[in-house]
Amino acid sequence: MKKIVGLVATAACAATLGACSSMDSLDMAGGAYGASSGGPGMGATQGGVQDMSFARELVDQGQVPPPEAFLVEGMFSEHDLPLEGEPCTTTLCLRAAMGIAPSASDEPAAWLQVGMSSTVDPNNFERPSLAVIATVDVSGSMGWSYGENGAPAAIIQELLLAIAAELDEGDRFTMVTYGNVVQQAVPWVFGDDPGITTAINAIGEGG
Repeated sequence: MKKIVGLVATAACAATLGACSSMDSLDMAGGAYGASSGGPGMGATQGGVQDMSFARELVDQGQVPPPEAFLVEGMFSEHDLPLEGEPCTTTLCLRAAMGIAPSASDEPAAWLQVGMSSTVDPNNFERPSLAVIATVDVSGSMGWSYGENGAPAAIIQELLLAIAAELDEGDRFTMVTYGNVVQQAVPWVFGDDPGITTAINAIGEGG
C-alpha cells in the first residue's frame, strides 16, 4: 500500500521540502479552494510563521542563512495552488485532493493537499478591536545602543511600529519594558494616540 508522505493541513505539513502544496489564501468568491481572488491582506494559511524574507535578505547580502531561517510554512505561503469545488457557504470551508507521484527517493507515494475558502468579503470585513500589550526586552543584549538593522532591537522596533500603524481609535495599547527594572512605558491608551509611535521610537537600552 502506498504511504502518504506529504500532507498539508491547517497546522502542520510533512517536513520534506517541496512535498506539499500550499493552501495559503482564501478565495472570497468561494469557487476555488486556496486561490487568492479576494484582494490583498486577506487569506488563510496552514499556520506558523509566513515569512521567508529574513533568509532572502541574508542571501542578498552574501551571507549563509542559519537552518532556522528556512521555514517550511514560509515556503508554502509563497505558492498558491487552488482546488476547484462547489462554492463555499460558511465562514471556513476545507477541500482536499490527493495525487500519486514518486517521492525524492523514487518510491511510490501519495500526496494530500488541503485548500481553504470562505464567505468572508474583504470589502466588508471589519476586524474586531484589539487590546495590545507589548512587552519589550530593553537589556543590552538586544542591541538597543547600536541601532543596527539586523539587531534584535531594530527588528522589535520595526515590528512595534508596524503594529501601531494598524491600530485605530477602537483599539487599546500599552507597552511594558523590562531590563534592570520593569516599567510601563505607555499606559493604556487608544490605538490612534500619537504617543504610541513616539514611545516606540524612544525605546533605549535599560540594563
